[in-house]
Amino acid sequence: MSVTIAESRAVADAVKRHGAVYQCGTQRRSVGQFRYAVGLAHKGLLGKLHTLHAEKSPKWVQWYETSLPPEPQPPREVIDWDMWLGPAPWRPYNSKIPTRRFWGGHLDFAGGSITEWGSHTADLCQWAARADDTSAVEYEPMPGRDVRARYADGTKLIFRGGIGRGTCGVRFEGDEGWIEVDDSGTISVEPRSLLTTEKLGSGYPADDHVRNFLDCVKSRALPAAHAEAAHRSITTCHAANICLRLQRKVKWDPAAEQFIGDEDANRLRARALRDPWRL
Repeated sequence: MSVTIAESRAVADAVKRHGAVYQCGTQRRSVGQFRYAVGLAHKGLLGKLHTLHAEKSPKWVQWYETSLPPEPQPPREVIDWDMWLGPAPWRPYNSKIPTRRFWGGHLDFAGGSITEWGSHTADLCQWAARADDTSAVEYEPMPGRDVRARYADGTKLIFRGGIGRGTCGVRFEGDEGWIEVDDSGTISVEPRSLLTTEKLGSGYPADDHVRNFLDCVKSRALPAAHAEAAHRSITTCHAANICLRLQRKVKWDPAAEQFIGDEDANRLRARALRDPWRL
């Protein structure tokens, strides 16, 4: 949703101020197996949730800052390089930079695996934890550039790899059971008595995510992935990346939307924008 915490807050505030209808592309909220998993959590069928697992992509670097050698810039009708950079710092053109594998992990443009896949998987964990109006309050680096976070009620959120058999896996663990799902549609659940026999839909991608948005344009209801929920989810992802960047534990105040007693972390909530861009 954003490159920084400040940017997604600005989006959520603008949506509310103008009475707009906004649907974030965290479309797994509209996919059957994920809705089923969250439903088990919300119905209390897993017991009290204690640990949520959000998958990071094994194919994406966590994040990095690097420069590539300049290459001749193509004509503007091929790529408008200045516009492509947008508010990011200016840098010489290189054909690898506009490729998703590069910009998706570069701090000038994105936040790597945690804000790529994590924006989907952490969002599902937030939804399961009924945390659409808040974020985790503590973040701690783990081996392998994983992150362990904690919500105010003690529920843990772990960013890691190796969840499920497909992409974007999540795992919800409670004191009476657990469920693990991913894009493949595979559902692993314990106790097995919770395994559904109902048809959950065709899986990913979710056509009804668009339908939900269009319905809300007409009804003015909140979409499944509304702006405030998306902001809170990506805030959790950004805060996880900030703790990795600083290589230490950080504490977050979701009400004030600032790190507690940590000037270095607070400076990373926003970025300077290149002229003439404004927020």
